[in-house]
Amino acid sequence: MKHTLYNEQIKLLAKSCLELLEIDNPNHGHELDNPLCGDRVSITLSVQNNVILDIGHHVRGCMLCCAATSALRNIAIGTSTEILRKQVQALESILKGQTTITTALSPEVMIFETVASHINRHNCVLLPFSAAIEALSQD
Repeated sequence: MKHTLYNEQIKLLAKSCLELLEIDNPNHGHELDNPLCGDRVSITLSVQNNVILDIGHHVRGCMLCCAATSALRNIAIGTSTEILRKQVQALESILKGQTTITTALSPEVMIFETVASHINRHNCVLLPFSAAIEALSQD
Protein backbone atom coordinates (compact mmCIF):
# COMPACT_ATOMS: atom_id res chain seq x y z
CA MET A 1 0.00 0.00 0.00
CA LYS A 2 1.40 3.36 -1.01
CA HIS A 3 1.59 5.93 1.77
CA THR A 4 0.26 9.17 0.32
CA LEU A 5 0.40 11.43 3.37
CA TYR A 6 3.82 12.79 2.42
CA ASN A 7 3.66 13.67 -1.27
CA GLU A 8 6.76 14.93 -3.08
CA GLN A 9 5.73 18.59 -2.76
CA ILE A 10 5.35 18.23 1.01
CA LYS A 11 8.77 16.59 1.23
CA LEU A 12 10.38 19.40 -0.80
CA LEU A 13 8.76 22.12 1.30
CA ALA A 14 9.82 20.39 4.51
CA LYS A 15 13.42 20.18 3.29
CA SER A 16 13.43 23.91 2.54
CA CYS A 17 12.29 24.83 6.05
CA LEU A 18 14.96 26.19 8.33
CA GLU A 19 14.44 25.60 12.04
CA LEU A 20 15.02 29.28 12.76
CA LEU A 21 14.61 32.20 10.41
CA GLU A 22 14.78 35.62 12.01
CA ILE A 23 13.60 38.79 10.31
CA ASP A 24 14.42 42.43 10.91
CA ASN A 25 11.83 44.57 12.67
CA PRO A 26 8.86 42.24 13.02
CA ASN A 27 5.74 44.04 14.22
CA HIS A 28 3.53 40.98 14.81
CA GLY A 29 4.27 37.64 16.43
CA HIS A 30 2.69 34.63 18.07
CA GLU A 31 3.71 31.18 19.29
CA LEU A 32 1.56 28.06 19.28
CA ASP A 33 2.18 24.47 20.18
CA ASN A 34 0.41 21.19 19.66
CA PRO A 35 0.65 19.31 22.97
CA LEU A 36 -0.54 16.08 21.35
CA CYS A 37 2.49 15.73 19.07
CA GLY A 38 4.98 18.26 20.42
CA ASP A 39 5.07 20.61 17.42
CA ARG A 40 5.87 24.20 18.37
CA VAL A 41 5.92 27.19 16.04
CA SER A 42 6.75 30.82 16.65
CA ILE A 43 5.83 33.13 13.77
CA THR A 44 6.93 36.75 13.38
CA LEU A 45 5.68 39.05 10.65
CA SER A 46 6.66 42.39 9.22
CA VAL A 47 3.49 44.05 7.96
CA GLN A 48 3.02 47.49 6.47
CA ASN A 49 -0.28 48.86 5.13
CA ASN A 50 -1.84 45.36 5.42
CA VAL A 51 0.83 43.83 3.17
CA ILE A 52 3.06 41.09 4.56
CA LEU A 53 6.64 42.09 3.83
CA ASP A 54 8.44 39.23 5.57
CA ILE A 55 7.88 36.24 7.83
CA GLY A 56 10.25 34.75 10.34
CA HIS A 57 9.81 31.54 12.25
CA HIS A 58 11.19 29.17 14.83
CA VAL A 59 9.79 25.73 14.20
CA ARG A 60 10.26 22.51 16.11
CA GLY A 61 7.95 20.07 14.47
CA CYS A 62 7.24 17.16 12.22
CA MET A 63 7.58 17.08 8.44
CA LEU A 64 4.04 18.40 7.94
CA CYS A 65 4.58 21.32 10.31
CA CYS A 66 7.87 22.21 8.61
CA ALA A 67 6.31 21.95 5.15
CA ALA A 68 3.39 24.12 6.26
CA THR A 69 5.79 26.73 7.63
CA SER A 70 7.60 26.90 4.28
CA ALA A 71 4.27 27.05 2.47
CA LEU A 72 3.17 29.90 4.72
CA ARG A 73 6.21 31.96 3.72
CA ASN A 74 5.66 31.21 0.02
CA ILE A 75 1.99 32.12 0.18
CA ALA A 76 2.12 35.18 2.41
CA ILE A 77 5.15 37.29 1.56
CA GLY A 78 4.07 40.13 -0.69
CA THR A 79 0.36 39.49 -0.25
CA SER A 80 -2.30 41.24 1.78
CA THR A 81 -3.31 40.07 5.21
CA GLU A 82 -6.86 39.54 3.90
CA ILE A 83 -5.68 37.21 1.14
CA LEU A 84 -3.67 35.22 3.68
CA ARG A 85 -6.77 34.85 5.84
CA LYS A 86 -8.72 33.57 2.82
CA GLN A 87 -5.96 31.08 1.98
CA VAL A 88 -6.03 29.77 5.56
CA GLN A 89 -9.82 29.38 5.39
CA ALA A 90 -9.42 27.48 2.12
CA LEU A 91 -6.78 25.23 3.69
CA GLU A 92 -9.12 24.46 6.58
CA SER A 93 -11.85 23.56 4.05
CA ILE A 94 -9.49 21.29 2.11
CA LEU A 95 -8.51 19.46 5.28
CA LYS A 96 -12.20 18.95 6.08
CA GLY A 97 -12.63 17.36 2.67
CA GLN A 98 -14.75 20.13 1.23
CA THR A 99 -14.28 20.27 -2.50
CA THR A 100 -16.27 23.40 -3.34
CA ILE A 101 -13.91 26.27 -2.64
CA THR A 102 -14.46 29.71 -4.10
CA THR A 103 -11.10 31.23 -3.19
CA ALA A 104 -8.33 31.19 -5.79
CA LEU A 105 -5.96 28.76 -4.17
CA SER A 106 -2.23 28.95 -3.94
CA PRO A 107 -0.55 25.74 -5.16
CA GLU A 108 1.06 25.45 -1.71
CA VAL A 109 -2.39 25.16 -0.16
CA MET A 110 -3.48 22.39 -2.52
CA ILE A 111 -0.54 20.11 -1.74
CA PHE A 112 -1.97 19.47 1.72
CA GLU A 113 -5.06 17.81 0.22
CA THR A 114 -3.39 14.44 0.95
CA VAL A 115 -3.64 15.20 4.67
CA ALA A 116 -7.45 15.47 4.65
CA SER A 117 -8.01 11.80 5.48
CA HIS A 118 -5.50 11.96 8.37
CA ILE A 119 -7.57 13.94 10.87
CA ASN A 120 -5.01 13.58 13.64
CA ARG A 121 -2.45 15.43 11.48
CA HIS A 122 -4.57 18.47 10.57
CA ASN A 123 -3.17 20.50 13.47
CA CYS A 124 0.37 19.81 12.27
CA VAL A 125 -0.45 21.56 9.00
CA LEU A 126 -2.57 24.34 10.51
CA LEU A 127 -0.20 25.29 13.36
CA PRO A 128 2.03 27.80 11.50
CA PHE A 129 -0.95 29.28 9.64
CA SER A 130 -2.92 29.63 12.88
CA ALA A 131 0.06 31.30 14.57
CA ALA A 132 0.30 33.80 11.72
CA ILE A 133 -3.42 34.61 11.88
CA GLU A 134 -3.23 35.00 15.67
CA ALA A 135 -0.21 37.28 15.27
CA LEU A 136 -2.11 39.45 12.80
CA SER A 137 -5.10 39.62 15.16
CA GLN A 138 -3.02 41.15 17.94
CA ASP A 139 -2.97 44.89 17.33
